[in-house]
Amino acid sequence: MTPSLLSDLRAALESKRAELRGPKREDIEITKWADPIDQSQADQLREQADGEANRVDGHLKAINEALARMKAGEYGICEECGEEIPEKRLRAVPWARRCVACQEEMEKR
Repeated sequence: MTPSLLSDLRAALESKRAELRGPKREDIEITKWADPIDQSQADQLREQADGEANRVDGHLKAINEALARMKAGEYGICEECGEEIPEKRLRAVPWARRCVACQEEMEKR
């Protein structure tokens, strides 16, 4: 992997991390006077926000792990087969840990 490509991918990862670390959702507050419909709607909104927060946390973890692999000199190598992950895949998914074939195989399992 060329230093230029590595630099581009590091910048993409850091940009995505900054985007995901942006403003967080505000907690949905329920007053003790909320009627059952308000309570139900607020509970549903809280569940959706929690699901989104979990997705963002997982994405941040994958980005941080990719940056750590870069630092360790292990970035861009498939964790399954040990082959180099193609540039096209890394540009599309810079936090990828597997080549396309190994990722597809893992998703089948």
